[in-house]
Amino acid sequence: SFLLVVLIAISLGSVSAADSADVLSDNATSIEPASASVADVQTAVDSAKNVGDTVDLSKNAEYDFTNQTVTINNPGIIIDGKGTTTIKGHGDGQGIFRINAQNVTIQGIKFIDTNPKNDFKYNGSTNGWGISASAANGGLVQNCEFQDFNSGIVIMQTTGFTVENNKFTGGYTTQLLNDPTVNKETGSKSLNIYRQSSGVMVKYNTFDGPILDGVSIAQGSGANYVIGNTFINNCYSIYFGGASTKGSKIENNTFINCGYFEEGDIKWEGLPVISMQKASDDIAVENNHFFVRSDNVLIAAEKGNEAHGSPTPIGNINITSNTVELNSPDGN
Repeated sequence: SFLLVVLIAISLGSVSAADSADVLSDNATSIEPASASVADVQTAVDSAKNVGDTVDLSKNAEYDFTNQTVTINNPGIIIDGKGTTTIKGHGDGQGIFRINAQNVTIQGIKFIDTNPKNDFKYNGSTNGWGISASAANGGLVQNCEFQDFNSGIVIMQTTGFTVENNKFTGGYTTQLLNDPTVNKETGSKSLNIYRQSSGVMVKYNTFDGPILDGVSIAQGSGANYVIGNTFINNCYSIYFGGASTKGSKIENNTFINCGYFEEGDIKWEGLPVISMQKASDDIAVENNHFFVRSDNVLIAAEKGNEAHGSPTPIGNINITSNTVELNSPDGN
Protein backbone atom coordinates (compact mmCIF):
# COMPACT_ATOMS: atom_id res chain seq x y z
CA SER A 1 0.00 0.00 0.00
CA PHE A 2 1.02 3.57 -0.59
CA LEU A 3 1.34 5.76 2.48
CA LEU A 4 0.78 9.46 1.98
CA VAL A 5 1.98 11.62 4.85
CA VAL A 6 1.18 15.28 4.65
CA LEU A 7 2.97 17.75 6.91
CA ILE A 8 1.06 20.94 7.25
CA ALA A 9 1.11 24.55 8.34
CA ILE A 10 -1.99 25.97 9.94
CA SER A 11 -3.59 29.15 11.24
CA LEU A 12 -6.14 29.37 14.02
CA GLY A 13 -9.44 30.85 13.08
CA SER A 14 -13.11 30.55 13.68
CA VAL A 15 -16.04 29.23 11.73
CA SER A 16 -19.57 29.74 12.84
CA ALA A 17 -22.51 27.48 12.23
CA ALA A 18 -26.14 28.13 12.95
CA ASP A 19 -27.29 26.56 16.19
CA SER A 20 -30.57 24.70 16.12
CA ALA A 21 -33.30 26.14 18.32
CA ASP A 22 -36.59 24.56 19.23
CA VAL A 23 -39.87 26.39 19.44
CA LEU A 24 -40.80 26.24 23.11
CA SER A 25 -44.19 25.01 24.15
CA ASP A 26 -46.47 27.48 25.93
CA ASN A 27 -46.73 24.83 28.64
CA ALA A 28 -42.96 24.44 29.20
CA THR A 29 -42.09 24.07 32.88
CA SER A 30 -39.09 23.54 35.16
CA ILE A 31 -38.96 20.27 37.07
CA GLU A 32 -36.65 19.29 39.94
CA PRO A 33 -35.96 15.71 41.04
CA ALA A 34 -37.31 14.94 44.49
CA SER A 35 -33.84 13.76 45.56
CA ALA A 36 -30.40 12.99 44.15
CA SER A 37 -31.31 9.34 43.52
CA VAL A 38 -31.17 7.99 39.97
CA ALA A 39 -34.78 6.83 40.32
CA ASP A 40 -35.97 10.34 41.13
CA VAL A 41 -33.96 11.82 38.26
CA GLN A 42 -35.60 9.29 35.90
CA THR A 43 -39.03 10.23 37.27
CA ALA A 44 -38.33 13.92 36.67
CA VAL A 45 -37.10 13.22 33.14
CA ASP A 46 -40.19 11.12 32.35
CA SER A 47 -42.47 13.91 33.59
CA ALA A 48 -40.85 16.45 31.22
CA LYS A 49 -43.22 15.94 28.30
CA ASN A 50 -43.45 19.34 26.59
CA VAL A 51 -40.90 20.81 24.22
CA GLY A 52 -38.78 23.15 26.33
CA ASP A 53 -39.53 21.46 29.66
CA THR A 54 -36.38 21.70 31.79
CA VAL A 55 -35.17 19.17 34.33
CA ASP A 56 -33.16 21.31 36.75
CA LEU A 57 -30.53 19.21 38.52
CA SER A 58 -28.87 22.10 40.36
CA LYS A 59 -30.81 21.71 43.63
CA ASN A 60 -28.67 18.65 44.41
CA ALA A 61 -25.04 19.46 43.74
CA GLU A 62 -23.82 15.85 43.35
CA TYR A 63 -25.28 12.62 41.98
CA ASP A 64 -24.01 9.01 41.81
CA PHE A 65 -24.90 7.10 38.63
CA THR A 66 -22.72 4.04 39.15
CA ASN A 67 -24.14 1.10 37.16
CA GLN A 68 -27.33 3.06 36.41
CA THR A 69 -28.55 4.97 33.38
CA VAL A 70 -31.28 7.59 32.96
CA THR A 71 -33.08 7.21 29.61
CA ILE A 72 -34.55 10.21 27.80
CA ASN A 73 -37.49 9.33 25.54
CA ASN A 74 -39.33 12.65 25.31
CA PRO A 75 -38.22 15.03 22.51
CA GLY A 76 -37.28 18.66 22.93
CA ILE A 77 -36.57 18.63 26.66
CA ILE A 78 -33.60 20.18 28.46
CA ILE A 79 -31.45 18.61 31.19
CA ASP A 80 -29.69 21.48 32.96
CA GLY A 81 -27.06 21.36 35.68
CA LYS A 82 -26.71 25.17 35.73
CA GLY A 83 -22.91 24.78 35.85
CA THR A 84 -23.05 23.71 39.52
CA THR A 85 -23.92 20.00 39.18
CA THR A 86 -21.56 17.01 39.28
CA ILE A 87 -22.56 13.48 38.31
CA LYS A 88 -20.18 10.68 39.25
CA GLY A 89 -20.25 7.11 37.99
CA HIS A 90 -20.12 5.42 34.60
CA GLY A 91 -23.64 4.32 33.76
CA ASP A 92 -24.66 0.75 33.04
CA GLY A 93 -23.10 0.42 29.60
CA GLN A 94 -25.49 2.85 27.90
CA GLY A 95 -24.13 6.05 29.42
CA ILE A 96 -25.09 8.12 32.43
CA PHE A 97 -27.74 9.62 30.15
CA ARG A 98 -29.08 7.75 27.11
CA ILE A 99 -30.87 10.00 24.62
CA ASN A 100 -33.49 8.18 22.51
CA ALA A 101 -35.36 11.28 21.33
CA GLN A 102 -34.81 14.23 19.01
CA ASN A 103 -33.83 17.79 19.91
CA VAL A 104 -32.78 17.01 23.50
CA THR A 105 -30.34 19.40 25.20
CA ILE A 106 -27.96 18.49 28.02
CA GLN A 107 -25.97 21.36 29.50
CA GLY A 108 -24.03 22.67 32.47
CA ILE A 109 -23.00 19.33 34.06
CA LYS A 110 -19.63 17.98 35.16
CA PHE A 111 -19.38 14.21 34.59
CA ILE A 112 -16.68 12.18 36.41
CA ASP A 113 -16.01 8.50 35.67
CA THR A 114 -15.27 6.83 39.01
CA ASN A 115 -13.82 3.69 37.38
CA PRO A 116 -11.94 5.12 34.40
CA LYS A 117 -10.24 1.93 33.17
CA ASN A 118 -13.32 -0.25 33.11
CA ASP A 119 -14.04 -2.40 30.08
CA PHE A 120 -11.90 -1.02 27.28
CA LYS A 121 -13.41 -3.03 24.43
CA TYR A 122 -14.01 -2.64 20.72
CA ASN A 123 -16.84 -5.15 20.51
CA GLY A 124 -19.64 -5.69 22.97
CA SER A 125 -20.94 -3.57 25.80
CA THR A 126 -18.68 -1.12 27.55
CA ASN A 127 -19.17 0.98 30.62
CA GLY A 128 -17.55 4.35 31.03
CA TRP A 129 -19.85 6.43 28.83
CA GLY A 130 -21.06 9.87 29.86
CA ILE A 131 -23.84 10.42 27.31
CA SER A 132 -25.06 8.16 24.51
CA ALA A 133 -27.36 9.40 21.76
CA SER A 134 -29.18 7.09 19.37
CA ALA A 135 -31.45 8.45 16.59
CA ALA A 136 -31.19 11.73 18.48
CA ASN A 137 -31.41 14.12 15.53
CA GLY A 138 -31.03 17.79 16.40
CA GLY A 139 -29.62 17.15 19.88
CA LEU A 140 -27.19 19.41 21.73
CA VAL A 141 -24.60 18.86 24.47
CA GLN A 142 -23.01 22.10 25.62
CA ASN A 143 -21.00 23.60 28.47
CA CYS A 144 -20.31 20.22 30.10
CA GLU A 145 -17.11 18.57 31.33
CA PHE A 146 -16.24 14.89 30.96
CA GLN A 147 -13.41 13.56 33.12
CA ASP A 148 -11.69 10.19 32.53
CA PHE A 149 -14.43 8.58 30.45
CA ASN A 150 -14.04 5.62 28.13
CA SER A 151 -16.21 7.77 25.87
CA GLY A 152 -17.53 11.09 27.06
CA ILE A 153 -20.19 11.17 24.33
CA VAL A 154 -21.26 8.42 21.93
CA ILE A 155 -23.42 9.38 18.92
CA MET A 156 -25.11 6.61 16.88
CA GLN A 157 -27.43 6.64 13.85
CA THR A 158 -27.96 10.36 14.31
CA THR A 159 -28.09 13.34 11.96
CA GLY A 160 -27.55 16.93 12.97
CA PHE A 161 -26.23 16.70 16.53
CA THR A 162 -24.10 19.49 18.07
CA VAL A 163 -21.31 19.07 20.65
CA GLU A 164 -20.25 22.56 21.68
CA ASN A 165 -18.11 24.28 24.33
CA ASN A 166 -17.40 21.13 26.33
CA LYS A 167 -14.19 20.00 28.00
CA PHE A 168 -12.93 16.40 27.82
CA THR A 169 -10.07 15.72 30.25
CA GLY A 170 -7.98 12.79 31.43
CA GLY A 171 -8.55 9.40 29.89
CA TYR A 172 -6.13 6.61 29.09
CA THR A 173 -4.35 4.80 26.32
CA THR A 174 -3.54 1.22 27.28
CA GLN A 175 -2.33 -0.38 24.02
CA LEU A 176 -1.04 0.88 20.68
CA LEU A 177 -0.46 -1.00 17.46
CA ASN A 178 3.29 -0.58 17.47
CA ASP A 179 3.33 -2.71 20.58
CA PRO A 180 4.12 -6.11 18.96
CA THR A 181 2.11 -7.99 21.57
CA VAL A 182 -1.29 -6.58 20.50
CA ASN A 183 -3.35 -6.30 17.34
CA LYS A 184 -5.95 -3.79 18.51
CA GLU A 185 -5.38 -0.40 20.04
CA THR A 186 -7.35 0.29 23.21
CA GLY A 187 -8.01 3.39 25.22
CA SER A 188 -10.33 6.32 25.74
CA LYS A 189 -12.19 7.89 22.84
CA SER A 190 -13.51 11.18 24.12
CA LEU A 191 -16.14 11.59 21.40
CA ASN A 192 -17.43 8.66 19.34
CA ILE A 193 -19.39 9.32 16.14
CA TYR A 194 -20.43 6.06 14.49
CA ARG A 195 -23.14 3.87 12.93
CA GLN A 196 -23.90 6.08 9.92
CA SER A 197 -24.08 9.38 11.80
CA SER A 198 -23.78 12.57 9.76
CA GLY A 199 -24.06 16.31 10.09
CA VAL A 200 -22.54 16.21 13.58
CA MET A 201 -21.06 19.59 14.52
CA VAL A 202 -18.12 19.40 16.94
CA LYS A 203 -17.09 22.94 17.77
CA TYR A 204 -15.18 24.94 20.37
CA ASN A 205 -14.45 21.95 22.62
CA THR A 206 -11.21 21.03 24.40
CA PHE A 207 -9.82 17.48 24.26
CA ASP A 208 -7.01 17.37 26.83
CA GLY A 209 -5.22 14.22 27.92
CA PRO A 210 -3.43 11.00 26.89
CA ILE A 211 -6.51 9.67 25.12
CA LEU A 212 -6.37 7.24 22.22
CA ASP A 213 -8.74 9.32 20.04
CA GLY A 214 -10.01 12.81 20.68
CA VAL A 215 -12.73 12.48 18.03
CA SER A 216 -13.35 9.01 16.59
CA ILE A 217 -15.50 8.75 13.45
CA ALA A 218 -16.38 5.22 12.33
CA GLN A 219 -18.83 2.72 10.83
CA GLY A 220 -19.93 4.57 7.71
CA SER A 221 -20.41 7.99 9.29
CA GLY A 222 -19.77 10.92 6.97
CA ALA A 223 -20.20 14.66 6.35
CA ASN A 224 -19.27 15.66 9.91
CA TYR A 225 -17.60 18.88 11.01
CA VAL A 226 -14.78 19.43 13.52
CA ILE A 227 -14.36 23.18 13.88
CA GLY A 228 -12.60 25.51 16.30
CA ASN A 229 -11.55 22.87 18.87
CA THR A 230 -8.34 22.51 20.90
CA PHE A 231 -6.57 19.12 21.11
CA ILE A 232 -3.78 18.63 23.69
CA ASN A 233 -1.50 15.60 24.31
CA ASN A 234 -3.63 13.08 22.38
CA CYS A 235 -2.38 9.97 20.58
CA TYR A 236 -4.69 10.57 17.64
CA SER A 237 -6.66 13.79 17.76
CA ILE A 238 -9.07 12.91 14.93
CA TYR A 239 -9.35 9.32 13.73
CA PHE A 240 -11.44 8.05 10.83
CA GLY A 241 -11.88 4.30 11.20
CA GLY A 242 -14.04 2.72 8.54
CA ALA A 243 -15.91 6.01 8.13
CA SER A 244 -16.46 8.18 5.11
CA THR A 245 -14.73 11.52 5.05
CA LYS A 246 -16.93 12.66 2.16
CA GLY A 247 -18.27 16.13 2.82
CA SER A 248 -16.40 16.46 6.13
CA LYS A 249 -14.55 19.56 7.32
CA ILE A 250 -11.68 19.93 9.78
CA GLU A 251 -11.22 23.65 10.21
CA ASN A 252 -9.76 26.23 12.60
CA ASN A 253 -8.62 23.71 15.22
CA THR A 254 -5.47 23.90 17.36
CA PHE A 255 -3.37 20.76 17.93
CA ILE A 256 -0.80 20.92 20.75
CA ASN A 257 1.75 18.15 21.31
CA CYS A 258 -0.40 15.43 19.71
CA GLY A 259 0.54 12.31 17.75
CA TYR A 260 2.71 11.08 20.60
CA PHE A 261 2.40 8.94 23.72
CA GLU A 262 4.83 7.95 26.45
CA GLU A 263 4.43 5.30 29.11
CA GLY A 264 7.39 4.54 31.34
CA ASP A 265 10.39 3.82 29.15
CA ILE A 266 8.26 3.22 26.05
CA LYS A 267 7.57 6.03 23.61
CA TRP A 268 5.13 5.90 20.71
CA GLU A 269 5.93 8.51 18.09
CA GLY A 270 4.80 9.14 14.54
CA LEU A 271 1.10 8.63 15.24
CA PRO A 272 -0.92 10.73 12.78
CA VAL A 273 -2.53 13.68 14.51
CA ILE A 274 -5.29 13.41 11.89
CA SER A 275 -5.63 9.86 10.60
CA MET A 276 -7.58 9.24 7.40
CA GLN A 277 -5.88 5.94 6.71
CA LYS A 278 -9.11 4.11 5.97
CA ALA A 279 -11.30 6.93 4.61
CA SER A 280 -9.78 9.61 2.40
CA ASP A 281 -12.12 11.29 -0.03
CA ASP A 282 -13.69 14.74 -0.43
CA ILE A 283 -12.55 16.29 2.85
CA ALA A 284 -11.37 19.81 3.67
CA VAL A 285 -8.57 20.39 6.19
CA GLU A 286 -8.26 24.14 6.43
CA ASN A 287 -6.92 26.93 8.66
CA ASN A 288 -5.74 24.65 11.47
CA HIS A 289 -2.73 25.36 13.70
CA PHE A 290 -0.27 22.66 14.76
CA PHE A 291 2.21 23.05 17.61
CA VAL A 292 4.50 20.15 16.72
CA ARG A 293 7.12 17.87 18.22
CA SER A 294 10.10 16.57 16.33
CA ASP A 295 9.11 13.94 13.74
CA ASN A 296 5.39 14.58 14.12
CA VAL A 297 3.16 13.05 11.48
CA LEU A 298 0.33 15.50 11.10
CA ILE A 299 -1.96 13.98 8.47
CA ALA A 300 -1.87 10.45 7.05
CA ALA A 301 -3.92 8.77 4.34
CA GLU A 302 -3.16 5.28 3.06
CA LYS A 303 -4.28 3.80 -0.24
CA GLY A 304 -5.55 0.26 -0.02
CA ASN A 305 -5.92 0.12 3.76
CA GLU A 306 -8.06 -2.92 4.59
CA ALA A 307 -8.09 -2.60 8.38
CA HIS A 308 -11.86 -2.04 8.49
CA GLY A 309 -12.99 -3.95 5.41
CA SER A 310 -12.46 -3.48 1.70
CA PRO A 311 -9.66 -1.12 0.62
CA THR A 312 -10.42 2.53 -0.09
CA PRO A 313 -8.82 4.93 -2.58
CA ILE A 314 -7.27 8.31 -1.83
CA GLY A 315 -8.95 11.24 -3.50
CA ASN A 316 -9.85 14.91 -3.21
CA ILE A 317 -8.16 15.70 0.11
CA ASN A 318 -8.09 19.50 0.25
CA ILE A 319 -5.42 20.84 2.62
CA THR A 320 -5.15 24.61 2.63
CA SER A 321 -4.04 27.57 4.75
CA ASN A 322 -2.77 25.56 7.72
CA THR A 323 0.20 26.60 9.87
CA VAL A 324 2.84 24.77 11.88
CA GLU A 325 5.02 25.92 14.76
CA LEU A 326 8.03 23.74 15.39
CA ASN A 327 7.83 23.77 19.17
CA SER A 328 4.82 23.22 21.38
CA PRO A 329 3.96 25.84 24.00
CA ASP A 330 5.29 23.64 26.84
CA GLY A 331 8.77 23.57 25.26
CA ASN A 332 8.83 19.98 23.96
